[in-house]
Amino acid sequence: MRLRAEYDDPLEALVAGFGLFGYDDETIRASDENTTVDGAAYETDEAYVRAHLDEVWGHPGKEYPAEELWEKVPQLAYDLFPTAFTLDWKWHTFRVATLAERGLEHYGYATDVEFVTEENATSKYPSLSTAHPEAFYVLLKDATTGDELDRVAFRPPPAITDRDAVMNHYATAFAMNERLLKNRDVEIVELVGYPGDHTKFAVVETERLDELEEEYGDGCPLFGQELMNRDLALDALALYDPENASSHEDEFGVPEPDATFKLEDDASLLERHRQWKAEKERLQRKRARARRDSQESGAFSRLFDRLRELLG
Repeated sequence: MRLRAEYDDPLEALVAGFGLFGYDDETIRASDENTTVDGAAYETDEAYVRAHLDEVWGHPGKEYPAEELWEKVPQLAYDLFPTAFTLDWKWHTFRVATLAERGLEHYGYATDVEFVTEENATSKYPSLSTAHPEAFYVLLKDATTGDELDRVAFRPPPAITDRDAVMNHYATAFAMNERLLKNRDVEIVELVGYPGDHTKFAVVETERLDELEEEYGDGCPLFGQELMNRDLALDALALYDPENASSHEDEFGVPEPDATFKLEDDASLLERHRQWKAEKERLQRKRARARRDSQESGAFSRLFDRLRELLG
């Protein structure tokens, strides 16, 4: 049952939806990534959400019809999801790991990144790069003590262009899930619906998400449409191109670290990608045939009409 069937007030339903993920009032009102509204200034979560609504749509105090407000709830959920973090499309993929700390700190974790060339990541790659993707370490730490809990060496898969490879945000998120977070009952998911020119992720509890999907369906359509995507593998390999692979040592003067995690080494993922690509090409051919048939049918219809005119 979707929350709309359980609540009369759309904003109350939104706050209840956040509560299903385990977020308390303080956490909900601290979700300030996509709003300038100060959550601490409001006594209730609903008032905070309403203030954000006024800010975004520019109609302070407007009384929205219930139906119109329900239509805005999925956008509000996307905007205000408490453990979310957003990447502009042109940001280097290592920033997935650094920005994930915004969500992971709720669960007691911190992150860091080290490139194998031992250069500072932020200064070396302030945005994108046209170089082949370089391997880097993602470190998971205790947010309180700063102690390192685990690390993984990761190199993004080769893509159609090097630029595509270093902006592959899904690949880093997938690697973190597989090698750092799998046994810690948290995972990174993609928030879906209103991406624009950026990619938005959130950190959620795996067990809670399993339970919510069992009750509400895949993607947690709490408000009538899919809220999140947890299967990041196909997006991570969407532009995969093995022909553009390169030697790490030739490119950067140092070899890849031992046990570097690379998606393209997983045969089952590559098979899924092959099947997805084949289905995509099949649908493209089908659409092309439909367009051609439509054009031919239109031409025949115009010829028939012309002949009918000539024959009187």
